[in-house]
Amino acid sequence: MAVAWESRVNQTILDEGYSKAIMTNVITTEAETGPKISRRRSKSGRTQHTIKLRLNRTFIIDVENNLSELDIFEYFMRDVLMDGALTTYFPVPNRFISKEVRIVGASPYKITGYKGDYAYVQFTLEEII
Repeated sequence: MAVAWESRVNQTILDEGYSKAIMTNVITTEAETGPKISRRRSKSGRTQHTIKLRLNRTFIIDVENNLSELDIFEYFMRDVLMDGALTTYFPVPNRFISKEVRIVGASPYKITGYKGDYAYVQFTLEEII
């Protein structure tokens, strides 16, 4: 069961940080004798979306706990999604619907820069088939 996206963190994807990749759907294994064996992983291939968000790092959203939008995002990724172990729902571009996705990559997210009151975070989502 997927976890709902944190409502206090925006889902507005920045155009300059978005990319989509269709992952290979072929598995190749060694055979005891003869050539390698190739087969499809599933009927539909995996799709990955690299997402970039602009999050406020100075304006306090959660006054009770003194947390900004960036603080809430980091807590959500680290503690709620357990660094990508759990899935969530996120609106996939060009489909206009929220899809169940998982966080993939070496780290769950990276901060790519700061400008004024904002931090720019990037992460990669993989659609759950």
